[in-house]
Amino acid sequence: MIREQDDRPWYRHLWPWLLMIPPGAAVIGGIATAWLAGGPPSLVVDDYSEIALATAQRQARDRQAAALGLSAALRIEAAGAGRPDRVRVRLQANAGGFQPPPQLQLKLVHPTRAELDRVASLTGQDGIYAGEIERPPGRLYVHLGDPAGEWRLVGELGAAATAVGIQAEPAP
Repeated sequence: MIREQDDRPWYRHLWPWLLMIPPGAAVIGGIATAWLAGGPPSLVVDDYSEIALATAQRQARDRQAAALGLSAALRIEAAGAGRPDRVRVRLQANAGGFQPPPQLQLKLVHPTRAELDRVASLTGQDGIYAGEIERPPGRLYVHLGDPAGEWRLVGELGAAATAVGIQAEPAP
């Protein structure tokens, strides 16, 4: 049996290219991994003393809301495309002598993406407040408090929910 010599250069054959696919994919995967890992960390922090101070302040505000017996009912009504949603809040207190403030601060906090957090100032009287806010998509944490920062109520608003009841609970 006589074999003919193939005079084609190596790059004209199929087998070298097939052998280069796995190492080439590994190089591309390594570059993609390095690019993803090189971005700024969004959830990692390094100043633990500031975190401890902020946590203590939040717990004090939560305890104050519990001492006043505060609760709130929040409702978000969609306003339509391109316009902020309408927010209505009814604030109640069990403690005698509590005077509802003329304004409330509402924060809608996204669990993982800080750029989706929203803040609004609600105005009202006799415990009934209204305002506007752009609602980000997904599940959100609701922080409702007075502008002076003396107390706050914290709740959770589901992705499809339009209303939430918030009851003050003492911080541990």
